Amino acid sequence: MTVESTNLFRTLTENGFRQGAPVGMVARSYEPADPPNGSTVMWMDASGDVYVKTNVGGTVRQNVLSQYSAGSSSSNTYERWQIIGASGVSSATLTGTTTETALATVVVPGGAMGANGLLRITTLSSCSSSANNKTIRARIGGTSPTTGASVLSVANTTGIAHMNQKVVWNRNSQSSQVGMTAAVTNAFASNTGAVPTYSIDTSVDFNLMITGTLADIADSMALESYLVELCYQA
Repeated sequence: MTVESTNLFRTLTENGFRQGAPVGMVARSYEPADPPNGSTVMWMDASGDVYVKTNVGGTVRQNVLSQYSAGSSSSNTYERWQIIGASGVSSATLTGTTTETALATVVVPGGAMGANGLLRITTLSSCSSSANNKTIRARIGGTSPTTGASVLSVANTTGIAHMNQKVVWNRNSQSSQVGMTAAVTNAFASNTGAVPTYSIDTSVDFNLMITGTLADIADSMALESYLVELCYQA
């Protein structure tokens, strides 16, 4: 067998490795047999992905440690869950225009979701109280505030503070998504319309843009905070 190795530095306290210690060299090989009780084996497959198997009490669990095949030439590694964008600093107040305007932009790394991963988007916004709409949106896959798929779109009027959350899943493909109707204000509500689908290519870097739109230039709104979480799933 030809040995092709990669340095893998991991903190694996749950698997019995000393915290913060380098695991060392992992050789490319075929998938090994299940390890004996109380032990762990690691290997790298033909695509460069690194795996670990651990046997505790006769129960064997397998996990991906390094997703080389999903990365770029820089060998990106993606955890199951990661925060790819967050801020508790208020955006500049939007007022004096009815043009949809970007309040925050997060670049989602290509391949980071995998074929079945998800994005979870949470926003906290504020606005002036009036009968006019002040609309907070989240768009994915666009290059400007008015392009891309709108996955969150909630219009507020007399309420001053608003928190919204939306989840978008890849649907067994990096270019096919499903989510909840953008205009539904509650992430766990029901809706009479069909479940929306999207076709954003998540195998390459793409923008997630949070925008604001005023129906009347005399009104105002701001993005108070946001959180963008990503879960990788092959």
